Amino acid sequence: MRILGVLPVVLLLLLEACSQSAGRDAYNRGVAAFGKKDYDQSIKEYSEAIRLDPKYVEAFYSRGLAYEHTGAQENALDDYSEAIRLNPKYARAFVSRAMLYLDKHDYDRALADYSEAILLDPKDHGLFGLRSEVYYRQHDYNHCLQDLTEAIRLAPDDTDPLLLREEIYRERGDFDHAIEDASRVIHLDPKSANGFLVRAHAYEGKHQFQRALPDLNKAIELDPSLGPKYREELKELKQEVSR
Repeated sequence: MRILGVLPVVLLLLLEACSQSAGRDAYNRGVAAFGKKDYDQSIKEYSEAIRLDPKYVEAFYSRGLAYEHTGAQENALDDYSEAIRLNPKYARAFVSRAMLYLDKHDYDRALADYSEAILLDPKDHGLFGLRSEVYYRQHDYNHCLQDLTEAIRLAPDDTDPLLLREEIYRERGDFDHAIEDASRVIHLDPKSANGFLVRAHAYEGKHQFQRALPDLNKAIELDPSLGPKYREELKELKQEVSR
C-alpha cells in the first residue's frame, strides 16, 4: 500500500524532470536562433521553454533580450521583471532592466536597479560606470564622480572611467584633475587619441597653449579623422603660441 501511495509522487517527479529537460532543449534552440539573429524564432523557443518550465529564470531573461532586439521594450521589461521575481539575486536582469529604464528617461528606477546590481556584485567596476551615467543625466555630478572613482579603484587599467571622470572635471573647471586623468590614460595607452585630445582641451582651459598644441597635434596624428573637426582649433592654438 505504501508503494502505491508513493507512485503518484514518483510519476510527478519524473514528469517534471522530463518537462525541464524538454525546456532546456527549447532554450538551447532559442540560444542558437539568437546567435543567428533570428530573434522571432528565438522568442518562440524561449516561450516554449517557459511553457515547459514556468520557473526557468534564464529563459525569461534571454527572451527579454530577444524582445529588445525586436523593439518590444515593454515585453522585455516584463520578462526582466519576472526573472527578478523568480530570482531576486539575478544581477544581470537588474542591469538590463536599468538600461531600458534609462532609455525611457525613468532615472529613478534605473538608479534603483543599478544600485541593486551593485549590492549583488560590488566588485564589478562596470556597474559603477553604468550608474554614473544616470547620475550624470540627473546632473548629480558629485555622486557621478564618486562612482567613477570607485570604478577606477576597482579597475585601475580601464581607461573608459578615467576619460569620463576627466570630462566631468573639465566641465567643472577642475583642469588640474582633468590633466591628471588624461595623463593616466596616455600612460596606460600611449596611442589613445582621445587621451591626448582631452588633455589638450584641459591645457587650453588653463591657458597653457604651449602644452595644448603638441597634444592636439599628437591626437590628430594618431587619429587623422580628427583633423577636419579640429583644424580651426589647431590654427588658433598656433596663433596663441606664436604671440
